[in-house]
Amino acid sequence: CCEEATAVSRECTGVKVQQNLLKDQAFLLATLAQDPSTSSTFVLRLVNDIAPQVDRLFPEGAADGSVILLALGLALYQLGPDYYQRALELYDKAHATAGASEIFKRAQPTYGCILTHRGVLHMKLLDYVSSERDLAEASRIWSTTFPDSSIAGICSLELALCYYALAQPDEAQSCFETAEPICRVLHSEPKLRLLLDKVTQVRRKFLEQK
Repeated sequence: CCEEATAVSRECTGVKVQQNLLKDQAFLLATLAQDPSTSSTFVLRLVNDIAPQVDRLFPEGAADGSVILLALGLALYQLGPDYYQRALELYDKAHATAGASEIFKRAQPTYGCILTHRGVLHMKLLDYVSSERDLAEASRIWSTTFPDSSIAGICSLELALCYYALAQPDEAQSCFETAEPICRVLHSEPKLRLLLDKVTQVRRKFLEQK
């Protein structure tokens, strides 16, 4: 019995080491993909190498498995439009994995991250209905978990852009008003500031058309 317990313990330790290594690789890849000098072939090869291992090493509904799939999708997204569809497949899989656990789905910010990134990608693909669905749900998550965070502001601004694309300026205005105080506090964050400027320009055009 002791020998069997030791063997099981060693096996579990080995799996945990592999899981952590895979997570580190996925995060590093998402960072490297931001560098224009990183080869798209290199990124794609590593994505195709890492993705199948998630099924093998992580049980359905495992938070870390979803995080890895999200990081891989983000790496491909950053390579540009030619890789958007493959990135969406990984986001969809991350969403399905995370959504397998109702507790995880309702409580974990990771689920909000998946929805936010997938919603933004849907908008890039001009699927505004799907984008609104994901971003609206993500916005609800951020409002109860990290209401004053950068990701909450980004999600609200992206949702505002989506509503403008759907010709729903009142809903867009509501999102803008939610994001504006966050942007004032976190005004030094470049991504948030650029997104606020973009929404402000679109908002101004809608007001001029009235």
